[in-house]
Amino acid sequence: MRGLTIAGVACLAFAACSEETPPPVAEEQAVIAPIGATGDADEALPPVDCTQINAVFAAFNELAPFASLGAGPPIAPANAACKVAEAKAAVPGGPVIHALNCTLYSSGALDRAANATPAKEAFVEARRQLDACLPADWTSRDGSVNEVDATEAMIYESTADVQRAMTASSYTYPVQLKKAWVEDGAASGWRVTLDFQKEAGGQ
Repeated sequence: MRGLTIAGVACLAFAACSEETPPPVAEEQAVIAPIGATGDADEALPPVDCTQINAVFAAFNELAPFASLGAGPPIAPANAACKVAEAKAAVPGGPVIHALNCTLYSSGALDRAANATPAKEAFVEARRQLDACLPADWTSRDGSVNEVDATEAMIYESTADVQRAMTASSYTYPVQLKKAWVEDGAASGWRVTLDFQKEAGGQ
């Protein structure tokens, strides 16, 4: 999932029937634009700093997952906001769900078509950063088919999570990135959300 950059892309020029020495070929470093990104695919994208995202994945293993994290988002677009939450078990002895819920983009109810573009850009950029920083034993899959209210969704899981999902009676996505149009009266609008979730306890 890492290695979104390619380096040393070069063309070899051969000078036929000439004694001139070919000029040195400069090495270029480009960033591959993610599928679905807007704009020129040849436009170089900034490198991804994985420091904050790595800290969130490390926080999965805390005694109280994510409790050590502040409100700063692991992916930092303008106006992003995160909060640590805890959902108590619905039944005695059931698991507690610890979460870090981030809103990466939010629009108003007006100009739905126009605001679809920045919502898409926020989703694509978040996906690019997650793909660059995903731990070695994690994979991603398209979750859109399972989210009827979402225009787009990506699920990220570790190998252990995938195996657990096959036999568990209930399953919470460890990481979900979602872009959706939310119908909520005057509060309707595009939402791009990123949720990190960990079940703890239970029998």
